[in-house]
Amino acid sequence: AVADAPRGGPAVGGAGAAGADRGTGDRVAGRVGRSTPKREPPPAPPRPNGHGSGDTPDRALVGGGDRAAAAIADARQLVRDRVAAAAADGVVVDLGAGGDSALTAAIAAAALGPERVRGVHLPCHKAAGLATPTPESIADEVGIDGDRVTIRPLVAELEAALPARITEPAGASDLADFVSRVRMACTYYVANARTLLVAGTTNRTDLHLGRATPYGDGAADVRPLGGSYASERGHLCRRLGLTDLCGADSSVGAGPSTGVDDLASGSLAAADRGDPEPLGDSVETDLVLAHLVDCDLGIERTAAELGVDRAVVRRCAKLHVRAERTGTAPPATAGTRNHRGYFHEIELQFESTP
Repeated sequence: AVADAPRGGPAVGGAGAAGADRGTGDRVAGRVGRSTPKREPPPAPPRPNGHGSGDTPDRALVGGGDRAAAAIADARQLVRDRVAAAAADGVVVDLGAGGDSALTAAIAAAALGPERVRGVHLPCHKAAGLATPTPESIADEVGIDGDRVTIRPLVAELEAALPARITEPAGASDLADFVSRVRMACTYYVANARTLLVAGTTNRTDLHLGRATPYGDGAADVRPLGGSYASERGHLCRRLGLTDLCGADSSVGAGPSTGVDDLASGSLAAADRGDPEPLGDSVETDLVLAHLVDCDLGIERTAAELGVDRAVVRRCAKLHVRAERTGTAPPATAGTRNHRGYFHEIELQFESTP
C-alpha cells in the first residue's frame, strides 16, 4: 500500500488500510522513501531553453553565457534534491572518465560541498588513468578526497572462476563490459558503505547512442550530465572555472555550431560495439540528436533542416531506438517498457530497407 500509493498521496494512511499499525506504516514509508533512487531510473537535468519558448526544447546546443549557467544550476539542484530525498550523506564519482568525471565531480561539489563528494579511480589495465584530465588532477582541482584501487586481480579471479566454455568465446567488447560492471559493483559498494549515492558520468550523447554499458558505467542514482551533450562539456567546464581541466581534455573544447556544412555521411560512423569505426563526439552528431530526439522531428525533417544526408540521420535514429530498448528499465509482468515513443521509431518500422 505504501509503495503503490500515488506520489505525494497518503502513504501511511494506505498502510493503515492494509491492517498495519501507525508505527509500522511510518517505518515502511521511510524505507520506501529512502529506496526511491534504487527503484526509479536515474534522473537527469532538463535541457535548458534558449531561443525556444515555453516547454519547447531548443534545437541549438549550449554555448557560453546564460544557457550554460542554467544547465549547471539545474544539474546542481538535481544532485542536491536527489541526495536530500534519499537521506544520503553525499555522492561518489568515478574519476576515470576524463572530462565527464571532472564536470560531474565539480557539479556535485558545488551542490553539496567538496567534503560530501568522494572520488574513486578503479583502473583495470595499465593504460587506465593515462587519459587527460587524470583522476588525480580532477580530485586536486575540485578539492575532493579520492581512492585508487586496481581491480585487475578481482577481474582475473572472477574470470578464472568461470567455466572455460563461457570465457573462451568472449571477445574484447565482452571483456570491456565485464570490467565496466565489476567497476560499478565496486563503486556501489563504496556508496552503500558510506551512505552515498552514485553520481553517473554519462552524458546525453552517450545515452542517446547507447554507448554506456547497462549496469556498468551506465548505472547511477543521479546523472548530472544527462541533460548535456558531449560537445557542450567544454563550455560547462569553463563556466565552473575548470580551465586547466578543459585545456587538458581535447574532447571538451568543441562548441555549438551555426551550421553543419562539414557534416557528411562518413562523419557519423555506426556506434555498434562491433563496428571498427565507433561514433565520436562532435557538434554535428549532437545537432542531429537534438533535432531528432529532443524535438522529435523525425528522420526526414531533421535531414532537411540540417541539410545532411538522410542516411546519416537514419543511422543515428537506429542507434537511438536500440539504446531506448536496451537502456531503459526492464519490463515488468505487464510487458511494457517505460519510455516515450519517437516519430523516427515509427519511420524505421515502416521502412523496407535494412
